[in-house]
Amino acid sequence: MRLNRLDLIRYGKFTDASLAFHRPAPGSPDLHLIYGPNEAGKSTALSAWLDLLFGIPQRTRHDFLHDGPTMRIGASIEIDGHSLELARVKKQSGSLQDAHGGLLPEAVLQSGLGGIGRDAYEAMFSLDDDTLERGGDSILASKGDLGEMLFAASAGLTGLSGKLDALREQASSFHRPGGRKGPITDAKARLAELDARRKVVDTQAAAYGRLLSDLQEAEDAWRQASATHDDYSRELARVGRLLAILPLRTRLQRLQEELAPLATVADAPASWDAELNRLLEGQTVARTREEGLTTTIARFTEALDALAPDPAILAAEERIAAADLLRSAYDEAVRDLPNRELQATEEEHKIRALLETLCRPGSDPRGLLLDAATIEKFRDLIARRSGIEAQLNATQTEARKATLVVKQCEARLAGTVPIGDTAVLASLLFRIKQRDPGDALRRAERDMQAAEGTLTEKMAALVPWAGTPEELERMPVPAGWQIEGWVSRAETARSDRVDARRQEQALREAVEHQAVMLAETPRSTAISLDDAATARAAREKLWAVHRRDLGAETADAFEVALRRDDQVLALIAEAQAEAKVDAVARANLAAQRQELATAEATLARAEATAAAIDHEIRAATDVLGLPGHTLPELRGWLEARLGAMAALSAWRQATRGRDVALRDIDEDSTTLRQALAAPETPLHELSFDRLVAEAQARIDQSTLVANLREALREAREAADERNEALAEAHKIDTGWQAAWTECYAPTWLASTGADAAAMTGILACIDKLAITVANFDSLTHRVTAMRENRDAFLGALSAIATELGSGGDAPSWRDISGRLRQAEKIRDERAKADTELEAARRDLAVVADEIENLDRRLAAMAGHFGLDDTAVLAKALADSRKAASLRHEIAACEKDIAEASSDGETTEAIEAAEAGGREELEIRKVKLGLEVGQLQQDLQQRYATVSALRSQIEAVGGDDKVATIEAERSNLLLSLEEDARQHLALRLGILLVDKGLHRYRDQHRSGMLERASQAFSTLSRGAYARLAAQPDGTREVLVAVTESHGAKMAQELSKGTRFQLYLALRIAGYHELARSRPPVPFIADDIMETFDDDRSAEAFTLLGEMARTGQVIYLTHHRHLCDIARKICPEAQIHVLDA
Repeated sequence: MRLNRLDLIRYGKFTDASLAFHRPAPGSPDLHLIYGPNEAGKSTALSAWLDLLFGIPQRTRHDFLHDGPTMRIGASIEIDGHSLELARVKKQSGSLQDAHGGLLPEAVLQSGLGGIGRDAYEAMFSLDDDTLERGGDSILASKGDLGEMLFAASAGLTGLSGKLDALREQASSFHRPGGRKGPITDAKARLAELDARRKVVDTQAAAYGRLLSDLQEAEDAWRQASATHDDYSRELARVGRLLAILPLRTRLQRLQEELAPLATVADAPASWDAELNRLLEGQTVARTREEGLTTTIARFTEALDALAPDPAILAAEERIAAADLLRSAYDEAVRDLPNRELQATEEEHKIRALLETLCRPGSDPRGLLLDAATIEKFRDLIARRSGIEAQLNATQTEARKATLVVKQCEARLAGTVPIGDTAVLASLLFRIKQRDPGDALRRAERDMQAAEGTLTEKMAALVPWAGTPEELERMPVPAGWQIEGWVSRAETARSDRVDARRQEQALREAVEHQAVMLAETPRSTAISLDDAATARAAREKLWAVHRRDLGAETADAFEVALRRDDQVLALIAEAQAEAKVDAVARANLAAQRQELATAEATLARAEATAAAIDHEIRAATDVLGLPGHTLPELRGWLEARLGAMAALSAWRQATRGRDVALRDIDEDSTTLRQALAAPETPLHELSFDRLVAEAQARIDQSTLVANLREALREAREAADERNEALAEAHKIDTGWQAAWTECYAPTWLASTGADAAAMTGILACIDKLAITVANFDSLTHRVTAMRENRDAFLGALSAIATELGSGGDAPSWRDISGRLRQAEKIRDERAKADTELEAARRDLAVVADEIENLDRRLAAMAGHFGLDDTAVLAKALADSRKAASLRHEIAACEKDIAEASSDGETTEAIEAAEAGGREELEIRKVKLGLEVGQLQQDLQQRYATVSALRSQIEAVGGDDKVATIEAERSNLLLSLEEDARQHLALRLGILLVDKGLHRYRDQHRSGMLERASQAFSTLSRGAYARLAAQPDGTREVLVAVTESHGAKMAQELSKGTRFQLYLALRIAGYHELARSRPPVPFIADDIMETFDDDRSAEAFTLLGEMARTGQVIYLTHHRHLCDIARKICPEAQIHVLDA
């Protein structure tokens, strides 16, 4: 599969964007870089590619600009050599479409992907910085296992080792030989516990019969007490119902007395209240409207009588309107006619003045006017004349200057000395200046001086130690791991000592406090069991007396005995609680003393450990000649030593740089002497800088001669061009003269003989004449039209006055139009008054009908109550409502009485209760309540006895207890069997995975390991020569072999080197997959964030090799990586995304 084009039609921030990935030339790498700054959309483009292949998720973070249903991605994809245009939209199903919107099956893409899903594609064919880091961590977790690392790199899995370790831990947690915890050990302990319980149950079964007999007696006593309690409770409920019935009967009598005076009032429908209010309100509104309409009719009648029409003026209405249309033209004529006549006279005078200017007085001005084409030709020729003259003068001047430049160049060239070919010398000097060995020597000397000063300063910082840098370099110093070990152990010892001292102090204070609290704890008054028995016997005796007499004195005596019994029980409970607290306190004190002894021992061990570490550090500082240095001072001195070693290395590097610069200068000087060799020039005495200056002088002289020859050639060519331009200017001037003569010959201007300058003024005068003649003709036409409009209006006004027959002076236009407006106003007012009068009469008839209907309905309602006057209708309706309410309350009260007496209370019992009075019932209810309370307590005590006996029987157990123990034992054995099956299946699965990894390792060891070795060597720039496998017990582990033939385990590599190793394994895995399946585009997202330029170049070399197998796309926001990729792989294509 290959991606030819990705169309981001509506996706994320993109709208109608497209990325074209052109196919490279045959044999060239298919490498593409997508560059763009942050937020340009690189990651969005990657997500779009994955969504195109596998569908847009239902919840996507790329629909912030385009709503979900409108999202669309397009692409041109090549599968098995065939190009395919397709698109992906956001839908639940049928989201893959062809270029015309037709549905495509997902199998079209899956055939090119080889059946892999989205997660597999991201794992195997995409790589980013986070994946690279997780891959390095997985190398650490796998502990270098070769099979795991090869398989994880090919499949893109970064957590394989962790998952396998978790499964192994789960399997081993079920059963560890010799372990103290685990499901099997717990099950064995539980089985032993069940067996012990079975023995106890068998031992206690002998007491089972006696407990059953006691339980039977207790249950009989409890049932008898329960029956007595139920009888008293029913009697108490009956008295309560009688007390509830008495007030209901009293209320019923009161309601019946209120209803007696209203018994004859008829019932009325429930809607009559609202209807009566509506009828009375409608009656008032209707009568008010009737009065208003009567007044309105009288007012309109008077108004019609006051309006007198004018039929004569209305008959002439159309003719007055026609005259009114002529009036505006008449007014304009009266106002403007004198001015227009004066303007026409002025224009006639202007025409005569212009004829005088043209020397044609008395001529017809229209005969002197020229057509527009002729005037345009004259003006065009006049405009061209100035340019032709300027061009002619300019070409003459330039031709003279060009001839002078040719002579000057010939003179300068004649005064130069010829030099031979200096191309070889120029090339040599260019290479020397590029390297600039002189500047390199100066920089090396400056670096050497600076490094020497730094070294002196760093050596001075090593006091009290003194010696040479070489002695310092050879000095044996503690390793970094040893220093870190001392630091870690010292910090641990200090922390342990502080914690132990703090714990010892806290425990000591707690022991002392506990001892003081035990000594000062007060003790309550001792109460014996005999005292408790005496108090209880007295209470029971007084209770029996009170139950018999139920008097106030017996009640008071029983209350005193009850309180005494409660006090005795409280004192006994308090004494027992104090004994328990005292025992717990003494046990705590003993435990705290034991903890104190343990803390003192821990503190002694921590102090001993700290002393041992201090002894080791003092021994190391004595060996280094730094007696008395503490660990922080030793670390500081070692850091200063590292600084001195770095300064020594920098001084040696600067010295080597100076030597190299001196050697380059000697070599370049020898080469320059050979290139500059000449008999007349003693070069062996010149320094390197003089030799460079001499070479530059010869090159400059040669360049000067070449430039002069080129300048002479260009000057001669320019002179020839200027002479040709002069001849062309003369030709243009001759052509203009002929066109001028041809233009004015047919006109009256031919007799004037005017040149181009004079012709400009004549043409301007002709233009003014044409404008003035046009104005004069327009004014003459306007004056004639105004005179006609004035006469037409005056004729129409005279005719209207004759029709109206007015005597005396003729009426003015204002009088006629004012009379017409007044007549029209009277006509409109009369029509409006007639319309409103008719409407008022119709409304009055409607109101009269409405009043009649209201009166009829009110009379019917009054008749329902037997009334003749509707004024008292409201009171009758209120009495009806009150009677209905009383009947409803009486029915409800009778219902409540019936419900209260529904449990068997007879009428005789109710009447007897009424006769006895409510007070007697209240006293009986109180006595019954006390009896029920006493019986309730007795019943609870008897039930407690039954419950205690039942608990003892359950504790002893019977046949069902043994069965329960056996059932739990069987369930435990079945559960253990199921867990064992799952454990065996898990162990078998782990064995199969291990064998699969071993098989994968054996099958891919040679090719994949060899390719990974080459890639790792390239990425590490030769620091590691190759990768190798070595046995480690039952497995093989991966080791990295250094350039000096040393070896490191994979998990021992530094973090950055593990990243490079994982990248090398992924590259090898890609090539291994490409051998067994068609390749798909491989996407890398800025995996070189931590690479320097050299390692980035090596990485692009490897990506270029991958791109010869399949398409590789690299996303980055670093511009310099694009330059590096182009340098390493010139065929790489760069695609730029704008922010």
